[in-house]
Amino acid sequence: MPSIEDKLRFFAVKVNNGSGVIFQPNTTEYTYILSVKHNVEKEDKSILDIGDIIVKRNNEEIVVVNQAIAHENLDLIILIVPYIGNPNFILTTSEPIRDEELNIFGYPDYLKTQLIKTTNLVCKCGLAQVPNISYEITSNNPMYSFNRGAQQNVIGFSGSGIFKINGENLILKGIFPRLNDPEGAHSKINGLYIAGLNEIIRKNGLLELLPDYMCNFSFLKNDAFALQAGFASSNIEFTKNFLISKTQDVINSTLTPNEIKNLFKNRLVLFNQDESFLQSRGIWILWLEFLTILNIVKKENYTIEKIKEIFNNIRLISVDGDGDWSDQLTNMVYSDYRGLKKDGIVIIGISKPPADDETYILDKRIPHIANAIKDNKKSHDRGLLQIDDGISFPLEDYKFIHIEYFKKKSIIKKHAQYADILDDDVLLQKLIIEYKILIEDEQKYN
Repeated sequence: MPSIEDKLRFFAVKVNNGSGVIFQPNTTEYTYILSVKHNVEKEDKSILDIGDIIVKRNNEEIVVVNQAIAHENLDLIILIVPYIGNPNFILTTSEPIRDEELNIFGYPDYLKTQLIKTTNLVCKCGLAQVPNISYEITSNNPMYSFNRGAQQNVIGFSGSGIFKINGENLILKGIFPRLNDPEGAHSKINGLYIAGLNEIIRKNGLLELLPDYMCNFSFLKNDAFALQAGFASSNIEFTKNFLISKTQDVINSTLTPNEIKNLFKNRLVLFNQDESFLQSRGIWILWLEFLTILNIVKKENYTIEKIKEIFNNIRLISVDGDGDWSDQLTNMVYSDYRGLKKDGIVIIGISKPPADDETYILDKRIPHIANAIKDNKKSHDRGLLQIDDGISFPLEDYKFIHIEYFKKKSIIKKHAQYADILDDDVLLQKLIIEYKILIEDEQKYN
C-alpha cells in the first residue's frame, strides 16, 4: 500500500510557476488538475493558450492539458487532462474543521534546482473568513510562515492542495492561494474552499468533486443516531450505542452513497428540491440510519440489487430545510414515485420531528389528516404527477412515515422501556418489535 508521502507526491503537480493537485472524478474519460487562476494568466489577466500551460508531475513527466476552465470571480481554475487515475490513490474532499492539522504539499520555488522539488507545509485550520470562499490557515513552521521575511519559502505553493491526513487516507480540504500582502500576514492566510471549484464544475456540466462521505458510509458513523432524551438520556444510552455499532453492517457492505445517488437520483429527494441537495451530508446520515433499521428488521447482505428491490416497496425521500412535514404535503404529491408499488411505504427524511409531536404517520383514519389529504387532492395538478399506472393519488395510495418515528417515537418517547435493557439480544428483539410493526408487517418486500 502506498505511504502518505507517496500519495502526496502522486497528487501534487507543478503548474507553470505554481502548483496544482490531481483529482479524479467518477469517470475514466478525464482527470482534473485543480489550481489557482493566476498560475496560468497572462499580464492582462486572460488565460494562457492551452499550449502555454505546462503541467509537470514529480518525475518531470509532462501532462497534456485539453481544456482550462476558470472561475469567473475567484482565483480558481480546473484543467482537464487525459485520465491518469489510479485505484491505489484515492482522493476525496470535505469541509475544513477549526483547529485540525492540515498539510500543504506543492512545488515551492526555492526547491526548483533540487532533485526533490516537492515539500510538505504543516498548518492549522482557523476561522472561516468568507463562507464557501475562504478560511484562515496558520503555518506551524516559522520557516514557511506567510510573513514578509519568510514568504520567499512559500512562493510556488500557490495552487497546492490543502490536505488532511486521516490514517492512511488523504482528504482534500482546499486550495492554497496567492500571497497578496507584501507586509506579511502574521503567519496567517486564507485557504480557498472546494465549493468554488464545484461552482465551475456545475456550470460546465462536469462531474463534481466528491466529499469523503459520498465514497464510504464510514465517514457518517459518528453522526448517526444522535438520540437525545434530556434528563432521561441515560435510559437510552445503551440503545444509542447499539444502533451506532449496527451501522457497521452497512459500512462493511459494498454500498456507497455515491452509488445509491447515481442509481436513484431525484427519486431520493422530495419534489422541488435543488439538485445539489443530493450531495448533502444530512441525506446520507439518514440513509445510514435507514439501512441500519432495515438490517435490524430483516437481516440482509445489502447489495445494490437488493436496494433496488427494497426501493420498489419502501422508499426514503429526503427534504431540505427544517420546517414541519405538514408544510410538504404538496411536494409529497408531486415527488417521483415511479417504480414504487401500490401500498408502498414512503419515509420522509426531514430534520425536525412533527410540530405536534404526534403525527408521525399520515394515518388517513384520523379526521384532520384525512381532511388535509382531501383538500390537497381537490387542487392537485395531474400533469405534475410522477406515478405508474394503477396509482391515482400518492397521499392515498402510499403510507407516509416520518423518519423520526424510528427514533423519537419508537425510542426517545419510550425511554423508560429501554432503561433496564443491557443485553444485545434483548434489545434487538425489542427493536424488531418496534420496527416490524412499521415495516415488515405493513409491507412485504420478499
